[in-house]
Amino acid sequence: MSEPKDVKDTDIGNQLDRQYAWRGGDEANWDAWAELKRWPAADVLGEAIRRSTSSEPSVRASSCDAFAIAWRGLKQSGAEDADDCRRRLTELLFDPVGEVALRAAVAASDIDAPIDTSRLKARIHHADATVRYAVATALGGRHDDACATEALIELSRDADEEVRDWSTFYLANQRAGDTAAIADALLARLDEPNPEIRGEALIGLANHLDPRGLPFVKRELAGPFQGAWFIEAAAKYADPDFLPMLLAMRLKLDSRDREAFEGELDEAIRACRTRT
Repeated sequence: MSEPKDVKDTDIGNQLDRQYAWRGGDEANWDAWAELKRWPAADVLGEAIRRSTSSEPSVRASSCDAFAIAWRGLKQSGAEDADDCRRRLTELLFDPVGEVALRAAVAASDIDAPIDTSRLKARIHHADATVRYAVATALGGRHDDACATEALIELSRDADEEVRDWSTFYLANQRAGDTAAIADALLARLDEPNPEIRGEALIGLANHLDPRGLPFVKRELAGPFQGAWFIEAAAKYADPDFLPMLLAMRLKLDSRDREAFEGELDEAIRACRTRT
């Protein structure tokens, strides 16, 4: 195994462990990520393959980033191993442990890896909510895949709030496929207790200019401020009826929220005034 130049740690395994700790939420170690990219792609792939067969879930999970990094290098050089590298990564989407499946989903999305959506859809009722979250992550952004859309619609009704949240987010940003079914699924999320889910659903309806979302935007703007999602939805709809509520919101925001969201609020006001 050849060592790359100008790296602080010449053990590729140590670097993967540091990268895994960072992606896992521990102290950030950006150097590990940057240094991994300097290793020969074939060496990174070899370490990824070794880790992917470990009996320890955290070790298998750490292989996912390595496969993604290796694939980029192999693809750039035109190496024949590139397709096999991506195939090995996507196979980890079906790992029985949610932590591994989720890391594979994030890595596969990073490199836009093709996946068997019908096979993945079979996991939407898995007992582990993290597995279902991984399915949503892997399927998000596949706008022209009817199977992926159907799975995300089903997951937007999941018992787990985080699964519903991400599924709703992906549906809200989907512009192709069965838009009527997507809009109906988003409409069903407008009475969620979590304002983020309600907000994402309204942004999605506003993307389609679905008039059914209008009274819900009014409801949110008239109530206590709970986030910029509703301001963004108002800007997309650009309905002049929102103007009084947006102007009132500017006055009732505390100084911290005003500083954070003044730009979005001004944009929404301009959009609604344009339509008057």
